[in-house]
Amino acid sequence: MRFNRTLAAGLLTLNFLGLSACSLRVGEELEQTKITVNPAKEGCLANAGSILDRYFEGKIEEPELQAFWNCTEKAFTMFVENTKGGAGDRYAPAELGAFLSKYFLQGKKIDPKLLAETMVLKQGLVGGSAETLSRTELEQILALLRTVHLQSIKLRPFMPITASSFRERNFSADQFELALSTFESSMAAIGKDLQNVQGAYTMDHAASFLRALKTFLYENTSLRENWTDTAIKWTDALRPAKAIFVAPPKDEIRASDWAKIYELAPRYYGLYLKASFYLDADKVYTYGPGLKRLETLFNDFNSLMELVLSHRENGTIAASEVNELLEALSKADMLPQTLPLEAARAFARSLFGRIFSGTSPSAESYTISKANFDRLREGFLFATEG
Repeated sequence: MRFNRTLAAGLLTLNFLGLSACSLRVGEELEQTKITVNPAKEGCLANAGSILDRYFEGKIEEPELQAFWNCTEKAFTMFVENTKGGAGDRYAPAELGAFLSKYFLQGKKIDPKLLAETMVLKQGLVGGSAETLSRTELEQILALLRTVHLQSIKLRPFMPITASSFRERNFSADQFELALSTFESSMAAIGKDLQNVQGAYTMDHAASFLRALKTFLYENTSLRENWTDTAIKWTDALRPAKAIFVAPPKDEIRASDWAKIYELAPRYYGLYLKASFYLDADKVYTYGPGLKRLETLFNDFNSLMELVLSHRENGTIAASEVNELLEALSKADMLPQTLPLEAARAFARSLFGRIFSGTSPSAESYTISKANFDRLREGFLFATEG
């Protein structure tokens, strides 16, 4: 689960939202005497793709990252302070792109499709209309960009946030736990800025946004596969996951879903990181510190699943939902290489259908409920006691 790429999409989305917000129609000419940017020297957003690639690969130094975010905030602030909307305090996505292109993108144009998709994303993240952006929304987005700026600086020393990268860098358990707690607190800070203002957003729009974003960021290398392609695969794989672990429907994030996503997504990924980092084949988990760590992982997993089931209308997860999720993960190459799709289905069927439900091991239909996890806990405690 290369979550750093999904995180890339999320943070870049927030960043680009600020940029494309500066791509809206203004009701009057900009007063050039107020603009202090030198177009020849301040094309500081033109290489956003390269900067963000290196950030999420852990290959960028803090001064360059600070300069990038300062430039982003400067572009946004300049637009707010030096322009007026054609309809009072509202702007439409047309001419702010020209503003950015002239002063911050070295003449690079922002495609209308990307502007349109960014406005739909804006509506999902901070509400309002997909056709216009208000000055109040501009101020909300600027505040959000400042939060993302701060949190990205905190996360930079730990990037990329993957278990394999931590192992390659020989992270100690203490270093790993610090990285994990920093990640979770950063995601919580970003989520807090977005509380109570979201609208609905579909997975189809997310995929369209990412395709348009790839073309914009990687214009000369758009045929080369990069993190945006991985993120697009994730939009398909995450559909059944969203329905199971957050709430139906699978193809849309509703306004009421965002709070659960901010609460649960970092915990899901944190648990995955712990399992991937700690459960190495060369370590023993049958006694001593290893067993204690295994118990902690199990308890974290069990408490998360109980929370998930508490959000479900009937308190259960159907076998068909599990199978759909496994198929989506397989298509996105997100299942372990040692666990092909049919083996994963058979394991889930055996675990929840036979061992913890008492149905036939060949039965295709089963449900996962709190009772299953109560039995699972009892079995785990019995196996590890003493």
